[in-house]
Amino acid sequence: MPEKPQIELQDIQQNPEQKSETGLEIVKTPESEQFVEHVNEIHEAVQRDRKVTYGQVADLRKDLEGFKLDVCGEQMTLAEIREIPDFGYNYEIWKSIMEGNIFLHNQVTGLIPNVTRKLVDENNKKNEKISNQDDWKALYFDSLKKISPKIAKEFRSLKSGIYLSTFTELSDEVIFELSHSASLFISLSHLVSLSDQQAEYLSQFQGRLNLNGVNSLSDNAARFIGQRGSYTWLDSLVHISDNGLKFLGKGRIDLSPELGKRLKKLKAEQNA
Repeated sequence: MPEKPQIELQDIQQNPEQKSETGLEIVKTPESEQFVEHVNEIHEAVQRDRKVTYGQVADLRKDLEGFKLDVCGEQMTLAEIREIPDFGYNYEIWKSIMEGNIFLHNQVTGLIPNVTRKLVDENNKKNEKISNQDDWKALYFDSLKKISPKIAKEFRSLKSGIYLSTFTELSDEVIFELSHSASLFISLSHLVSLSDQQAEYLSQFQGRLNLNGVNSLSDNAARFIGQRGSYTWLDSLVHISDNGLKFLGKGRIDLSPELGKRLKKLKAEQNA
C-alpha cells in the first residue's frame, strides 16, 4: 500500500490558543478535508503509476475555492490572500503586531481585519491612560497601498486619529466607513479630488479632517463640507466657484491665503 502524504488539518475552532510553528495553518472545513482526500487520491494514483484524470484535477480546483488558511486568526480564502499586496512581507509584520508590537503598523502595505482590530484596540488602551487628548498617539499608515471598506470599517471604534496619507483616491465605500469613525481626526492629505457623494459622507464625520490635497470642489461638495461642525483643512484648494466658496465660508475651514482673501471680498460685497 503506497504511503499517503502527511497532510494534517488544524481545527483552530477547537484549539484557538495553539500557534503554528511552521507558518500558515489550514482551517479545518468540509472543503479542506475534501481537498486532502482528493490530494491523497492523486498521490495514490501517481504512486501506482496510474493516470491522473481531468476530473480529479477539476475536483482539486473546485476544492480550492473554499479552501481557507488561518492568517493571524483571520480565516481567509486563497483569493482573499492574493488580494493582499506584498503578502509574505506583511504577514511577518502582522504576526509581530498580534504579539503586541503595534509600533510596526507604519510599515504594513496591506491589512486584514483581525490585525486592524488589534491595532485599534491597543491604540485605544494606550491613549486611555493619557488624560490630555492632544497628546494621544495616532495610527500612521504611510506605507499602506490598499484599503478596503472591510478594513475601513474597523476604524469606527478608533478614538485618537488616523493618517492615510498614501492615497490619492478612495472609493465611496471606504469614505463612507471612515466617516463613521469615532476618531478625533482623519488625515487624507494626498486625496486630490472629492466627489459630491464622498463630501456628503464626510459631512457626518465629527472629528477634524485634513483634505489638504484636494484642489477642486463642486458647489454641492463645498456645501456638504461647509456643514461640518469641526475643522477641515483645504489649503491646496484652487478650483471653486464663488457660490462654492460661500458655502465653505459657513464652516470651520482652513483655506489658502488667496482663497481667504477672495472669501473675505465676497462677504464684504454680500454685506454692502
